[in-house]
Amino acid sequence: MTWLWARTGSTISGPSTSLEVGMDRIEARVRYLRERLEEGIRRLPRVTVPTPSVEDLKAGMVAFSLEGIDSLELQRHLAQTARVRTRVIGEYDYGWMRLSTHLYNLPREIDDVLSLLEDAARAGIPAGAFHPPQTLTIHLG
Repeated sequence: MTWLWARTGSTISGPSTSLEVGMDRIEARVRYLRERLEEGIRRLPRVTVPTPSVEDLKAGMVAFSLEGIDSLELQRHLAQTARVRTRVIGEYDYGWMRLSTHLYNLPREIDDVLSLLEDAARAGIPAGAFHPPQTLTIHLG
């Protein structure tokens, strides 16, 4: 599963945290955060949200696309700007972006991502926003 933000050690501490906190509380927290995220995304201009509308069919993730904005470019922009991990669903040429929430996400983090998405939806992704990482070449010998 791809989470909105990856925390160091989350994959190591995840199972023990589930036992300590309880699955019901984790599910309630993830649903609360997903609802906050989904409501904000649905308010964006030119957005399409294929996420099911029936609550029982929803998980902790929201899929969407913004008209006129390539999801891969948006993915790069979010990763570089705020270290947001996303998944772009490219199968069948869907081109949807998926954001997922989890126990360790904070409401303010959801709001921060929504602010970045709103800026992108209204003004586009700034030109030259993505700068690939520099490659280090080491010569031996």
